[in-house]
Amino acid sequence: MKYILAIFLCLGSVISSGQSDTTEKSTGTDTLLNKMLRALPVEMHKEFIEDYNKMDANQRKQMLAVMDVFSSMPTSSKKQLIENIDTNYANIAALKSFFKSIVPAGYSIYIEFKPPEKVLNLDESIDFWVYKKKGKNNEYETVFQDWNIELKSTKLDSLLTLIPVKRNDLQNLRKHAEKAHCISVRNGDAFEVGYARSGMGKYSYLIFDKPLSKEEQKKYNNGCEYIFYKNNIVLQYGGGAIGPQCFPDM
Repeated sequence: MKYILAIFLCLGSVISSGQSDTTEKSTGTDTLLNKMLRALPVEMHKEFIEDYNKMDANQRKQMLAVMDVFSSMPTSSKKQLIENIDTNYANIAALKSFFKSIVPAGYSIYIEFKPPEKVLNLDESIDFWVYKKKGKNNEYETVFQDWNIELKSTKLDSLLTLIPVKRNDLQNLRKHAEKAHCISVRNGDAFEVGYARSGMGKYSYLIFDKPLSKEEQKKYNNGCEYIFYKNNIVLQYGGGAIGPQCFPDM
């Protein structure tokens, strides 16, 4: 139905702005409609009001439930991304150094620490992706790729038997991430440190081992997902299923 598309357009706008949703008193229409109209482009208002007036009470209830879920998502901004690396670079560098020390040669690993999730009924968890170099070429095969693995689960124990990384390593990595005010790490030619989720998108840093050349600076300053910051640091924004795919606050 059209109203489902409108929800996602609306939520993408609200989340990408990094603003919390505050309801206004109804002025001629109900509160839910006001909430939706504030985020939709003006040119969509007339058509959406017509569709909205055709909805029954159950459809409106479903729409409100979806909006409540998305409004509880975390928000962040480019400003906060920059402030953190300016004031906390030593701890971010320590996080990078520690992670590189526990990742075996020939492996590429991504780990994201996630808070408890009420909707999915999950305790603290991680997204955990592991790839291993295959042959002499720079090709990797997937060892495993899992989401929402609870830290206290036996499933995590099983996955850790597949790679030379231990629970103690994860515990220490988590401490380093907390000090860096960051949520994820991924090793590679460009070392990626995830700063914060914002809606379905994520703000991150790419930290290189040496300052970028002029050509590299141009590559990592494309006016969309990359902003060259300084020296060996690039700011990155990764879009989600809905919302902006480029930095929403360029």
